[in-house]
Amino acid sequence: MHYLIDGHNLIAKMATITLGDPNDEAELVLLLRRWTAGSSKRKVTVVFDGGLPGGENRLLSTSNVKVIFASANRTADDLLTSRIRRLDNPSEYTVVTDDREVIAEVQKRKVIWLSSEAYAQSIDKVGARDVFVEPATDPELSDAEIVEWLKLFKGDQPG
Repeated sequence: MHYLIDGHNLIAKMATITLGDPNDEAELVLLLRRWTAGSSKRKVTVVFDGGLPGGENRLLSTSNVKVIFASANRTADDLLTSRIRRLDNPSEYTVVTDDREVIAEVQKRKVIWLSSEAYAQSIDKVGARDVFVEPATDPELSDAEIVEWLKLFKGDQPG
């Protein structure tokens, strides 16, 4: 199942994260990463308002959790509504939001919908021990991952 999540809407309903936290988005992303680690069938796209310049944040995203920030002239709700309209297989998605316009689009497309509060309660109940995955002792990196790491740390190499 692929979850489309209204990030700030969800944070507002969380017991463990608040919108006042300076790193609230990163904290939610880390929680979602742990949650998706519990099942290979879980995929998440989380959309936040107010990203500069907007778009996918590749540093926070993983293969199971895609993190998208709306640009200054759009909202997360706009992006979610647009994505819902373009879904090829609506039955494979669950949308997590409390926004009325997004919910109206979900109902038109017959997509499963969960309130942010209901999802927050279920994910808050998931403890780290429930989703912990033992790290591989010798992780294998793809050529693309190695190139990405080299790009990230290029400036840190001794001269």
